[in-house]
Amino acid sequence: MGDDYNKITLQCTYLGHQMRIHALYFSPTNEILLSVCREKKFNWYSTKSTDDNHQHPRGVHHLSAWALSIAMDDLTRQCFIGDASGNIQFLKLTNDNKCQTITTLSGHTGWLIDY
Repeated sequence: MGDDYNKITLQCTYLGHQMRIHALYFSPTNEILLSVCREKKFNWYSTKSTDDNHQHPRGVHHLSAWALSIAMDDLTRQCFIGDASGNIQFLKLTNDNKCQTITTLSGHTGWLIDY
C-alpha cells in the first residue's frame, strides 16, 4: 500500500482454489493467510516470503459443506468456520501445519453469513 493510500502493489499470488473464495483471514501474528471456498476446502498459507513455495497451501482441510465465513484466535491458533449447512467447525492449526478438529457446533437453521 502506498503512503498516500493511492497505490497498491501486487506482492504475491496464492494458489490453491479452483472455485469462488468466500472468506479470507490474515494473521500477522502467525504470518499465515486462511481461506475458505465453495469447493468445501479450508486452506492455509505461509505469508513469509522466505518460505519455499509460500504461495502454495501449507495445509488443506476438507469440509462437509460450503464454507462461508472464517475467524481465528491468533494466540491459540483456533479457527471457526461457518458453513452453508448452519454448522460452525471448530478447528485448531498446530505448529507442524496440521489441522485438528475440536468439535462441530450446531444450532443454526440456515446459512451463516459474515457481514
